[in-house]
Amino acid sequence: MSASRTEHFFLSRESRSEKLLVAYLCAGYPDLEKSVLWAQALVEGGADCLEIGVPFSDPLADGPVIQAASQRALAAGVNLEKVLGLGEVLQEKLSKQVPLVLMSYLNPILQYGMERFAAELAPRGFNGAIIVDLPYEEGETMQALLCRQKISLVPLIAPTTRINRLQKIVQRGAGFIYCISVTGVTGPRDTLDSRISSLIPKIKELTSLPVVVGFGVSRPEQAAALGALADGIVVGSAFIRVIGSFQAEPGRIQEQLKGLAKNLKKALTDTQGNCCSSSPVVIR
Repeated sequence: MSASRTEHFFLSRESRSEKLLVAYLCAGYPDLEKSVLWAQALVEGGADCLEIGVPFSDPLADGPVIQAASQRALAAGVNLEKVLGLGEVLQEKLSKQVPLVLMSYLNPILQYGMERFAAELAPRGFNGAIIVDLPYEEGETMQALLCRQKISLVPLIAPTTRINRLQKIVQRGAGFIYCISVTGVTGPRDTLDSRISSLIPKIKELTSLPVVVGFGVSRPEQAAALGALADGIVVGSAFIRVIGSFQAEPGRIQEQLKGLAKNLKKALTDTQGNCCSSSPVVIR
């Protein structure tokens, strides 16, 4: 398999000097224009990659914070086509500083057309795709379509994934490996699944791709604990919650988003060189 555009940004673990902060945004919350402001603030705060979520009416993997944001965006008329358009704007505004990964459920992609979807990602500024409810066993066609366009199909691995299935998923992975930290939906948590401590080393034995951990990660101390184990983190609900707290004050939202991203990135950076240690702070 040829190297994807996202892999050119992330590269292998051995060639990087930093842990990765992947920041999730629900596109169009509360509107597409402000989504650009939020993205700029997150990148200024230190985000290494932006995961741009397509709003969907039945987001089974998402908790109440992202569900509410998704419903608001849908009510404003945001759909997959408009999110692809947002990618073009972000590519221009951010001057390609960070890779963009589109996150969607399968249904909007099927409605749009799989071949059309795959063909439009790169021209619209996206480097990769995460399709939350696309199982490994049914992903070969999509994988081939995206690979042809040099787009990474980022796989998700849960604490419950069996080792033989994990090996197959990782082998097909591209861009990075998204390790889900809990059995459940997205949203801030005080503790994460203890199985994550043993799962991450297993994944790292199988791939040189970065392993990033998401779902439930919201605070610097969690970032520090996971940064000591993984190659980075994905944070979403914590950023969406900031947007919802100050909806009438875009300037304040930008400031808060930038500050939170900066604190999370600093916590990750402070763990550099301690990749083999674990912490009881959040993993119990």
